[in-house]
Amino acid sequence: MIMPPYTPETKGQLLEVHATLFLGAPDGFFELPNLPPEEQENLESVVAELHRGVDHVFRKERHADMRAQLHAVIDETYAQFKAGNVHEGRMLCHKIEDLISQTRP
Repeated sequence: MIMPPYTPETKGQLLEVHATLFLGAPDGFFELPNLPPEEQENLESVVAELHRGVDHVFRKERHADMRAQLHAVIDETYAQFKAGNVHEGRMLCHKIEDLISQTRP
């Protein structure tokens, strides 16, 4: 049985997903032995969790600009990791962390 996708509901949970991206990207994500391959964390699944979390945690109207900015930085981070630019991707991860930390939910 495939579980529904995880959605971070607090800034703390969002920062935990960010840490997973920072430490695991592009291809060093921890594998759980009891999960099938399609349920293991990978770059795409963690980026999707970040996007869902940003939409949930920063869902208020006053967050519209910050939400768009976070989505853009997350997409750029993903592109850098996919292109093999690990250093640039990690630097953008710092920007994601700063934006999340500085924004009041």
